[in-house]
Amino acid sequence: MNSENEFLNKYIADQFDYTKYRKIVEIFINLIETLLMTIGDYENSIRITPKYEMDYTGFQGKLTSSKIESFLIKDYNTELKARACIKKFTYGFNKLNIFEKEIFYKTFISKEKDSVLKEEYKMCNNELNKIRKSAVIKFALYLGLDKLVNKIL
Repeated sequence: MNSENEFLNKYIADQFDYTKYRKIVEIFINLIETLLMTIGDYENSIRITPKYEMDYTGFQGKLTSSKIESFLIKDYNTELKARACIKKFTYGFNKLNIFEKEIFYKTFISKEKDSVLKEEYKMCNNELNKIRKSAVIKFALYLGLDKLVNKIL
């Protein structure tokens, strides 16, 4: 695989089922958002620096019992496991290059529309998709989510 400062080339990126990888990343981010809400103050938990580095700060809160547990949350049912999962998320995000971080963050966290991203970065649809695809695949591979793709989807 290329160094973390480059995008995946088309040949390598095409070896992965992007649709499934994107879905598993979306599921993982939903899990992170749920964990953050159940263990403490969401606003102070993950911080994005101006250079798009992600930093996780710990919580004082405790996990609460909830009827909303999915089979993914069951694996992270202790505060310690939840914190480890959140740290894993920040690790994977921080391994992306700056362009991948920005597009990943604005796509999956801020949930900005493609038209806004294309205008903001002055890029065409193909270039935006290339960066996003590279970010999603790298993120999933760094976190080992590729092992879950065929089990969950």
